[in-house]
Amino acid sequence: MSKTKQNCLLPAFCTILFYILCSGIVSVIFLHSVGQGGEGGDASSYLAKGNAYLDHGKLDLAISEFQKAVQLKPDDAKAHLGMGRAYLRKNQYDLAIEQFKEALRLKPDFAEAYGNLGNAYYCTGQYAEAINQYKKTIELKPDYAKAYLDLGTAYGQKGQYDQAIEQIKRAVELKPDYAKAHLTLGWVYGSDGQYDLAIEQFEKALRLEPGNAMAYYNLACAYSQKGRYDEAIKNVKRSLELDPEDKEARDLLTRLEKRKKLW
Repeated sequence: MSKTKQNCLLPAFCTILFYILCSGIVSVIFLHSVGQGGEGGDASSYLAKGNAYLDHGKLDLAISEFQKAVQLKPDDAKAHLGMGRAYLRKNQYDLAIEQFKEALRLKPDFAEAYGNLGNAYYCTGQYAEAINQYKKTIELKPDYAKAYLDLGTAYGQKGQYDQAIEQIKRAVELKPDYAKAHLTLGWVYGSDGQYDLAIEQFEKALRLEPGNAMAYYNLACAYSQKGRYDEAIKNVKRSLELDPEDKEARDLLTRLEKRKKLW
């Protein structure tokens, strides 16, 4: 999936946030390390191998191992969760939702399953359902920063910027060095027309992750909204240095240079 970003001429919230949750590098709540497992024979070894394959991006192999685990132990909530995570990363959202719901039927207090179910709903545009799941995650894990970030992004997708800002600020309070939260908060501010605050957050994200091409791109967008084309051009060029194949950034640079000539 190609990454989406802030539209510099007409801000809308469907940008970096969708990329953060729904791309091939989708972030999964409460990641845990596992061993490689044995050659098979019991559910736990299949579960371990499935998680190992999942961690290495071998999604079809992961699904196969999780299915073997479920065949031997149908009430294994972790195996259903793992299968759902693999389907989520394959963008097979209906199958992912089915597995996360089964995990929750088996283990109703499974915070990780609620968070991943929220991600699946988010990626299918069901933001109200995503919000419900993220809230359940927070009830079970009230100090988990990513859950607040996910909740804030879902509010943002609904255009509820005040609620989005409140939740993402909570994520930053819990984890001040959370670059993704600063980046997302900047985007929400930009979508709400608060460009100075957006610039402040993008700069914070870049202090934490100096190589983040998307942050430079969105910083350029914020500067362009204020008519500060020199700063915008400087930052989009930096984005292109980090990601030379980014067509959106290349197009933005062309538009900015034309704008500067007319200014």
